[in-house]
Amino acid sequence: ICSHLSTKNHTNLLHSQIFQNQTSRTKRPSRSENHRTRNILCKVSIMPGAIAMTVMTSTNMKINEGGNIFKDEKGQAATQRINLADVKPTVSYLEKLTGLPLLDNMLGSTGRKSTSGDLDLAINAKEHTKDELYQKLVAKGVDPKDIAKSGDSVHYKAPINGDPSKGYVQTDFMFGEPEWQKFALNASSDSEFKGVHRMVLIASIAKARGMKWSPTQGLVSRQTGKVLSRDPDKIAKMLINGTRKDLASVETILPKIRNDKNFDELTADAKEYFAKDGLVLEDTNDVSSVSYTHLRAHETRHD
Repeated sequence: ICSHLSTKNHTNLLHSQIFQNQTSRTKRPSRSENHRTRNILCKVSIMPGAIAMTVMTSTNMKINEGGNIFKDEKGQAATQRINLADVKPTVSYLEKLTGLPLLDNMLGSTGRKSTSGDLDLAINAKEHTKDELYQKLVAKGVDPKDIAKSGDSVHYKAPINGDPSKGYVQTDFMFGEPEWQKFALNASSDSEFKGVHRMVLIASIAKARGMKWSPTQGLVSRQTGKVLSRDPDKIAKMLINGTRKDLASVETILPKIRNDKNFDELTADAKEYFAKDGLVLEDTNDVSSVSYTHLRAHETRHD
């Protein structure tokens, strides 16, 4: 999920756990040589007597992003991060290779951030299958060792811009319903947080309201298991009394629940998960304005 954890295997596991128990307890992925170091303080201040929230990463915390499914003979990552300028040319190359509409089906942070750890691309599961795509890639001359399958995805060690001399980026073809995937796996370019943090916060709110959040099924009743809605606007209304735009990121969700009397319950599971990622949610009552302050944000790349 795509702004997601380091492998789609891990993401698929996270999706399952969010849906089954909404506790957001997952194993941290192993560290890879490609990582992002971020120092961020994101402060949300609200009206007096309400709740102010500070969300910050621990100093020099390493946040793993991007794919690491493919390894070289030394067991090191065989893929690398891709620069924003190379994303569309690479996806265009993949469109020609697969014959699939991919430029309009980029998911998560793909094509939104300055660099991406991998490329997440939606494939309509009603029209295509994983086996079909695998055979198509092999027929086009792709080495089977450069293809892998897991969960609802096919992974490909794709040459950047179609040129192996420029290196490779892990490409994840994710099978499902593209329009729904774009909403469920959204990673806002304006957010300092990964898509997984957004999903965990949505799941935490859903649990507190007697429902479950499933990135594949939508909003589900905890009692009956019945799908209540897959309409983004209806889901937003039921969870935070807002619109789909209000569910775009951690930063847009928090203001919609800040005055809710059940705020602590709504954010309980999110706080637990965020803490495991070095993120802290602090509650105070001594502020008088609305502001988002990014004191510092930087990233370093280690190859």
